[in-house]
Amino acid sequence: MKKFFKEFADFLNQGNLIEIAVGLLLATAFKDLVTSFSDSFIMPIVNRLLGFTKGSTSHFTIFEMKFEYGGFISSVISFVIIGFVLFLVVKSYNKVIVKRNEEASVETEISLLKEIRDLLEEKNRNENK
Repeated sequence: MKKFFKEFADFLNQGNLIEIAVGLLLATAFKDLVTSFSDSFIMPIVNRLLGFTKGSTSHFTIFEMKFEYGGFISSVISFVIIGFVLFLVVKSYNKVIVKRNEEASVETEISLLKEIRDLLEEKNRNENK
């Protein structure tokens, strides 16, 4: 039983798990922030554009069934905002990673070229002797 809890503790202390947990918490907080922004600022504009007055909800009726779509529109707007922000984050991250990989690639090429040069010089020395 001690071994089980030790393995569990080791699992919890892994760096990747902590990073994932922090990312998940930040993403949840960001989602709440975007949803609040959408509901508080964007939906009143949408309702005004669609002709709904204060206190009414965005809906339509078919055969005496009321379909409220205001929450769906708000969710779509939140999704688009979050998607756009994630796009910007991933694009920036990829730019940094590509730059690092290019720098590492140049350093590797230079070291290989130096190694080839040294081998050719050594071969020339051996042939001249």
